[in-house]
Amino acid sequence: MELFKNEKIKQFFQGEKIKKLFQSEKIQKIFQNEKVKKIFQSEKIQRLFHSDAFNHVVQKANISTLFKAANFLGIDISDRSIEFVETSGSGNNLAVLNKGRIVLPAGLIERGIIKDRPTLLKVVNDLFANNGIKNRSNTVFFGLPESQLYTHTFSTELHAKGEYDDIIDKEIRSIVPLDSFVPVFVSSAKKINDTKAQITTISSESSIISDWFSFFKELGFQKVFASSETLALFEGLYLKKEVFPVCVVDIGSIITNCSFFDVNGLQFSFSVNVGGDTLTKIISDTEKISIEEAEKKKNSTPLDKLDPKMVEIMKKTCFDKITSAIKEAASFCARKKELTIKSLVVVGGTSEVPGVAEHIQKYTYLDIVEPEGPFKRGTTDFLFVEAVGLARIGLKKKEDQLVISSDDFLKNEKKIRVESSGVEKEILETSQGETTKETFTGKDSSEEEAEEEDESAKAHRQLLVLGSILAIGLTVVGGSYFYTQKQNQTIKAQKVFEQKKNNMVEMQIVEIAIPVAVQADNYAQDRVKGRIIEDSITTDKTLKEAKNLSFEKINGGVAKPEILFSEPARVVSIKENTKTTYTFSWLAYDDDSIRGLVTGKIDLVLVKIKDTIPYKIDTIEKTKLATTTNPNVYMLSTKTTVLSSDPLTIVIPQ
Repeated sequence: MELFKNEKIKQFFQGEKIKKLFQSEKIQKIFQNEKVKKIFQSEKIQRLFHSDAFNHVVQKANISTLFKAANFLGIDISDRSIEFVETSGSGNNLAVLNKGRIVLPAGLIERGIIKDRPTLLKVVNDLFANNGIKNRSNTVFFGLPESQLYTHTFSTELHAKGEYDDIIDKEIRSIVPLDSFVPVFVSSAKKINDTKAQITTISSESSIISDWFSFFKELGFQKVFASSETLALFEGLYLKKEVFPVCVVDIGSIITNCSFFDVNGLQFSFSVNVGGDTLTKIISDTEKISIEEAEKKKNSTPLDKLDPKMVEIMKKTCFDKITSAIKEAASFCARKKELTIKSLVVVGGTSEVPGVAEHIQKYTYLDIVEPEGPFKRGTTDFLFVEAVGLARIGLKKKEDQLVISSDDFLKNEKKIRVESSGVEKEILETSQGETTKETFTGKDSSEEEAEEEDESAKAHRQLLVLGSILAIGLTVVGGSYFYTQKQNQTIKAQKVFEQKKNNMVEMQIVEIAIPVAVQADNYAQDRVKGRIIEDSITTDKTLKEAKNLSFEKINGGVAKPEILFSEPARVVSIKENTKTTYTFSWLAYDDDSIRGLVTGKIDLVLVKIKDTIPYKIDTIEKTKLATTTNPNVYMLSTKTTVLSSDPLTIVIPQ
């Protein structure tokens, strides 16, 4: 038969997964079902499988069209911008047909979570309309941010049958707080040698993924897949194998993602809570200019042309955190994974600022390599690297795509049953040979009219019947059960969360040190603004009495939100005869900023469980003031009381 001489068809039916599929117990049961038996015993179905008839069907169906180039939309959505590419491709060949970009106003998306849905829908619709994307039939691949994902790679013993479900379940339960949220898992297994397999898993909160899938459905797209931004970015770089193992640093607006890859794929990833906005804020605070002006200056001025004091602040506040984390993670990979990182790729909008990539390279001692893809650094096209990577994921084999399908997520059990019963009815009616019947396109026609239809269309429909029989069985057996289970878990978790809100009986004291800067040159995003107030008192009273007098006097001139710390930052005393002159240095600081920083640090640590364990910050006690190596920066120790419905372990990195 000509069909089975096609190499792709031969490879498909010779694949191990297809063999295992037809040998599985569930498939056996499907074909033992009496209704299914009747379908395959019907005269029309048997005639269809006759060699001459089948060859005729295949020729008329023009089977080669099944392997034509596919169109994909790769959509990179961040908190501050959206980039998309429209592509066409097959195999390893990808052509970019169209692209577009828009900068988002603040507040539409925060850390990958939709905050203003109506406005975002309008913005994205306008973006597509202005760039000629009218047909919403393209398949969409979009990236979920690492801040909302657990991405994990580990190795295990090679399983002859490729059955890793139990191993993955045990591993995931050991690292992901399953009690904190309802996770969705996607995984892939890859043979790395004769004894080992590498497993990569991605999990996230189902509510976040569901929200994004619903968003794309509202835009009119039917086939939507979610993947990881990190994996997509890697695909878009087109790196050569000789640069591996490599560290990819993606400097975003708020968060910097760092990932380690070798020839087998992702090995380790982590995030650092600094980004381009950190640098913008430093410029704004230091030069007393607006955020908009500071953003323009950041993007147009090389680091070596900025004020050296400002660059030093950037180094301590931003770059040192990134490079220290990279070196620490690289050391971990060398010890635990026998992976020695040798190359560095720095991407993201902020990486385009002259000197940034070189600064990170200087303190990590890695060799900088450039992406090999169609979009090069130094051009506006470079901003589309991740979007291209998302489209490339669409060209991969299904087993190599680490993606979550909207069909697996948004279809409900009722719809599946209705569709399956409807198709079964059509098949049975066709097999029984009724005079008046429903064709597979849903149109009513007599046998005479059916004979006059285009033979190619009939052949296509007959092939679809065969595929439908198998697809419906698999969908009903697996999809409806697991979808129902996940939906029930989500509803149950939401009810439990609401009940817990009224029962915050657990308490934890968290110690957090907050830096307070008293000079404009030292202001930064992660520091509280303060000032030093000097006061002198000459008296024959004791130091304690003099301190109390000074505090009352100075405190009377301080207005909220600024408050005075209860102990002086410094005391100088000069004694003359019976009296002593005391000079007190008092620290006044913005109390609202203290609460904001403390709250931010705690929320960041608890970001993965914030939607399942209700908690609130009750009181913040300022306990101690200490000097630092920088005379213009003090360290204010705090004790924060956190109330929650369940026990929490909050550890704040110092």
